Amino acid sequence: MKYDEGDIPDAPYAAQHPMPTSWQEYQALQQRLAVFARGEGEAAPAQRRRAAELGEKLTRFYDTFKAILAEGWKLDGDPSVDEAQSLLLELDAAGGAAARMGSEASFEATGMAPGDAG
Repeated sequence: MKYDEGDIPDAPYAAQHPMPTSWQEYQALQQRLAVFARGEGEAAPAQRRRAAELGEKLTRFYDTFKAILAEGWKLDGDPSVDEAQSLLLELDAAGGAAARMGSEASFEATGMAPGDAG
């Protein structure tokens, strides 16, 4: 077994938004990011790039997230997941209605309500 080098952080990441509690909620975040990344929603080019970058980060973290759930734990916080939720809220507030694709269902899946900031 290989151990990581370095100090253990004093405190875990403090999330600004509720973290997903199921793989379905996690995938709902991924799908909403993908819509903006593909340019199907109203977003500035920088926001589209950021949605694509965050989508890739969430894809890389997905197996870790599933392992957390499989152990019966919950995700207390992750910077990429948190930033993804912030970006989606920003895009929704800016009028990205074309990409919402049933955002009420997506928000319900994530435990957020449109306009929630934390």
